[in-house]
Amino acid sequence: MKIFLYKLLISLVAFYIFFEITIGSRIDYFENLLNSFKDDNQRIIMKEKLKDEMKKAIEKENYFTEEEKYLISNFIKKIQDELSIDKNN
Repeated sequence: MKIFLYKLLISLVAFYIFFEITIGSRIDYFENLLNSFKDDNQRIIMKEKLKDEMKKAIEKENYFTEEEKYLISNFIKKIQDELSIDKNN
């Protein structure tokens, strides 16, 4: 019984360390990201960055390459065909 408890304790500690190294760090990252939106200054900065990116996008002449246009067009057509309701049914 003593050996079982030692093994259990060691495995729990190892699992906790593994969790903190892998998933815990990602959770902390997203938590900090969400907390940054609570700060008024950070929201203003993000808003300005978004405006700048929108201005850059407006100045572009073409958003997509010919291949991208072809793929998106075919994809939209396929979705429209799939969503169209057959009147005979």
